[in-house]
Amino acid sequence: MFPTFISILDIQSWWEVPSIAHFCSLFRTAFNLLDFDIEDLEEALLTDGTEETSWLQELIVRLLSGCLPNNEISTFNYQMFLRRLFRQKCQEHDTYNPFNTDIDFQLLPLRTKVDILQALCDFRLDAEDVLDQLKNLEADSLRVEPLGYDSNDSAYWYFYGTRLYREDFHTKGNKKKSVWQVICFTEDDWFQLTKKFKKSSSKAERQLYQTLSENFLPELPRLFREKENLARKRLLENLPRRTSTRLKKPEPEATTEKPKKSSEEKRDEEEKAKNKKLASKRQEAYERRLKLKEQSEEESQSESSVDRNEMVRTKSQKSKKTSNADIKGNTAKSSKRQKKSDNLTDNLVSTPSKPTTVGRQTNNSLSAATGQILIQPLTNPAKKVKTSQIFRQTDEDLQTGMHKILDFVKNHEDAWPFTDPVEEEYAPNYYSIIRKPMDLQRMEDRLDGGYYKTFAKFRADFQLIVDNCRLYNGAENGKKNFLL
Repeated sequence: MFPTFISILDIQSWWEVPSIAHFCSLFRTAFNLLDFDIEDLEEALLTDGTEETSWLQELIVRLLSGCLPNNEISTFNYQMFLRRLFRQKCQEHDTYNPFNTDIDFQLLPLRTKVDILQALCDFRLDAEDVLDQLKNLEADSLRVEPLGYDSNDSAYWYFYGTRLYREDFHTKGNKKKSVWQVICFTEDDWFQLTKKFKKSSSKAERQLYQTLSENFLPELPRLFREKENLARKRLLENLPRRTSTRLKKPEPEATTEKPKKSSEEKRDEEEKAKNKKLASKRQEAYERRLKLKEQSEEESQSESSVDRNEMVRTKSQKSKKTSNADIKGNTAKSSKRQKKSDNLTDNLVSTPSKPTTVGRQTNNSLSAATGQILIQPLTNPAKKVKTSQIFRQTDEDLQTGMHKILDFVKNHEDAWPFTDPVEEEYAPNYYSIIRKPMDLQRMEDRLDGGYYKTFAKFRADFQLIVDNCRLYNGAENGKKNFLL
């Protein structure tokens, strides 16, 4: 059985995805869940299984810990507890078990993962602590209803965030099937949809226009600003921090027994160790680049010294030839003057003989050379190496080659828009359009941190920069300054 390719449009047509995101947003504080948007959940579902770690595993662990308290559930053993919970609940309710398999969760089909997450959210509401956790919440805030309907009886749903969904109903035989899709992504989409219903003759559409224009349009600019600021904040938090130990105070000697470390202190220590390791890797990379620069300078100096010696040698040969020519010319002139003086003393009138002219001698033609001409072959001819052979060498050669490529690109005169993360005051709504931003500085941080184990990952991030540029600016916008 071959895997089926699922795109982002397929995920956006599943009502379970916004439902899961809305559940986690609604009960984030009560159930200690993660904070994320619908777009983040879609991206995590698409990339789950392709990366080493995914925050989906942490989300499942937190939901499971509420369903099965008094168990030490972690990202290493959560699948055992997840299978046990689904086996128990599906037997109680006599329903289909989507996780009745021994396959790893990350290797499951994407649709099955969404069904498991949706069922897990329902199981979390069956836990014993739900009444105590939700006693301060109003019942109306927990209920989600459509904003209204259009003339085709399609329902318009708003969960949270900046998206608006439409549910279309199709009748096939005696069965009624619903199809979901995102109608509003950007602020302009909301305004155009509201404008469409403004002059409608349908009563349902006029009511929907009133709801959109009074309750949503005034709040949309603030929602989009908050979304952009949050995206920028998360991007800056994901960048590795530069650490320094110069201002570190000496730790006092422990006189009493050390208290037990809290979970926050453990996380801080882990983050410090990670930053220290990253700083050491950066230092090694910096020393390696410095060494390569010194080697290239030595090679260029040796080549320039060789060229200098050759120039001195050719100049000496030229001076010797010109001196010989001058000696010959001077002897001819002195003999001529001697003959003239003899003729004057003897008072003899005679026509002087035509002097021999010495032609202009040059060293840039073969006519000026004497003897046998030998053309010496190059001692160390440069061998042409294929690009594929360069990256088949050791890991150190691979890292060195990628550092050279990145330094060359960053030093290019047209690379300035791509060196640092994009600021939205220069590129409005950038992070609403680009979901996976990338820049050269982040590539350098990843390279120093040892992220690029293969050249394919390095090339993929560089291609991501190009794709983001084309997506934001347009594929044919070549005359404008591109922004990542």
